[in-house]
Amino acid sequence: MSKDYDINLWDLSPKGDAQPKHIGHNEYPVRSVRFNKDGTMIVSGDNKGFIKIWDYKGKLMGKIKGHETSIYYVEFSTNSKYITSASQDGTIKKWSVTEAIKNNKISSPSRLNKPLEVLQGHTGPVNRTSFHPHNSQIIVSASDDGTVRIWKFREINSPKNEVKKIEDLLAQSCVILEKYLPTNIQVSPEDRGVCL
Repeated sequence: MSKDYDINLWDLSPKGDAQPKHIGHNEYPVRSVRFNKDGTMIVSGDNKGFIKIWDYKGKLMGKIKGHETSIYYVEFSTNSKYITSASQDGTIKKWSVTEAIKNNKISSPSRLNKPLEVLQGHTGPVNRTSFHPHNSQIIVSASDDGTVRIWKFREINSPKNEVKKIEDLLAQSCVILEKYLPTNIQVSPEDRGVCL
């Protein structure tokens, strides 16, 4: 990222080129860029709420009007099927990579702007999201409201208002937190055993 809103790729290996490889130009300041897991795609999010998907060579593959405010963070799921965008507006949105790429091929001024799901609950800007390494339906988010939240996206064919038992929700949360709780020094000793 640079002041001219270009997205560049730097090779930091010992034999790497000192000059960056130009990936693409963005119309607005870019706040976040991420590779997908196999390094074939790059996603960027900017100050005007746009998400762009680029291939490794710099071809614009998809464009999404994601938010009306700045996007602070974008990330691919581990299977590269989804993107999450975290925004100044306090929401997290989940997008289909396939739909964004397909929509970009349509010669129409409209771009994909309907997310698969919108997560609301933070009371401040959302700064970061991270997909669970083995389940693309689970993410964690961090916000200026001082909270870290764990979310589970609904399954594509599941009803929107499915009611879960509290025992099931606790069990799911403990699976996610099993490595975090015992090793994090900021968690009190009595809270470390909450999932035992």
